[in-house]
Amino acid sequence: MNLNKILFALLIFSATMVTAQVKIGENPNNIDAASIIELESTTKAFVLTRVTEIQMQSISPLYGAMVYNIDSQCIHYFDGSSWINLCQKSGLSGKGIQSTVDNNDGTFTLNYSDGTNFTTSNLTGPAGADGVDGVDGTQGPAGDPATDDQTLTTNNTPGDLSITGGNNIILNVDDADADAGNEIQDLQFSSGIISLTNDPDATIIDLSGFDTDSTDDFDGEWASLANRPAGLDDGDDDTQLTDAQVAVAATAEGFITGAHTIDTDTNLTETEVDAFVSNNGYSTGAHTIDTDTQLTNAEVAAAATAEGFVTGTHTVDTDTNLTETEVDAFVSNNGYSSGAHTVDTDTQLTNAEVAAAATAEGFVTGAHTIDTDTQLSKTDIETMGFVDGAHTIDTDTQLSNAEVAAAATAEGFVTDWRTYH
Repeated sequence: MNLNKILFALLIFSATMVTAQVKIGENPNNIDAASIIELESTTKAFVLTRVTEIQMQSISPLYGAMVYNIDSQCIHYFDGSSWINLCQKSGLSGKGIQSTVDNNDGTFTLNYSDGTNFTTSNLTGPAGADGVDGVDGTQGPAGDPATDDQTLTTNNTPGDLSITGGNNIILNVDDADADAGNEIQDLQFSSGIISLTNDPDATIIDLSGFDTDSTDDFDGEWASLANRPAGLDDGDDDTQLTDAQVAVAATAEGFITGAHTIDTDTNLTETEVDAFVSNNGYSTGAHTIDTDTQLTNAEVAAAATAEGFVTGTHTVDTDTNLTETEVDAFVSNNGYSSGAHTVDTDTQLTNAEVAAAATAEGFVTGAHTIDTDTQLSKTDIETMGFVDGAHTIDTDTQLSNAEVAAAATAEGFVTDWRTYH
């Protein structure tokens, strides 16, 4: 009974596998819809069937089958009739790949059969998640202080160092190799000559030819300076002017050097006030202010007469309706017709009325001839009254007294003296 159940389960599973997709490795639930089988891993590789040349040639698989030939160390695929070596397969350019070199930086260099090569771009994919840390190893035994603790020492011989419990080390300090150029050197100066110790080229800089007379060297004293400008004193730090110097400076600037008297009395005397008033034309006598601002009837009448107002009695006519007689007079004065009016509703002019109106306006009622020749002839231009000879331009634009007087007379201006009252 249990065997029947197992067989039934295997049958159902096999039927499911016929139509299902297969994902092997990481993320088994994430598979592309167009894939029938996918491999995904960041720690494991896909390994093809590994066979020898003899074993490969004995296999006749379906078209597209692939194996790894361990004799040629290359992948081969079956094209339906024979196995093709991908490492020697010629591409579209007629070149075969002879070898592939991993440059250890994510790029690969393909070497072709014609001697050329091609380096790919960085083919490194995204890094996977860090794996779980492994278990710590067992701690090693404790060291021997007698042999593990070491001390660096020297025996005072230049370049000779040693380590306790270790080897003796000789540093190349004074290597006695007869090459003074790689030794420690000192810069020296003596008798005007600069030199370098242990210099194989014995290079020197000779300054002895320059001034060696120490008697004319400047000793820092004021008295030792020659050709000093006149009036330049020896470091005079006394900046206080004497009274005489101050007086000379003040006189040169026009200052008053005598005693100054300050007038603190700012009140003007009556004499000073009178002089100020007199100088400015003010009246110093008594002032009479007229406080009577009410005009008398006579003053009002005089002002009204001066302005042209009527000072007598005014009669206002409040009757604004015209009488029939006033209307007839108004109509007659303005030329209006007071009889019956006849309105002519026939606004269409007859040919005779149009012709009469055209004649009255001076229009030509016959056929019109339009002169399309708008170019003036020389004769037309000469008859326009322009001067066709040489022109003389009068650049004297200043009018003489006689010309001004003639112009003034023509405009009706009075040119003689007048006395106005």
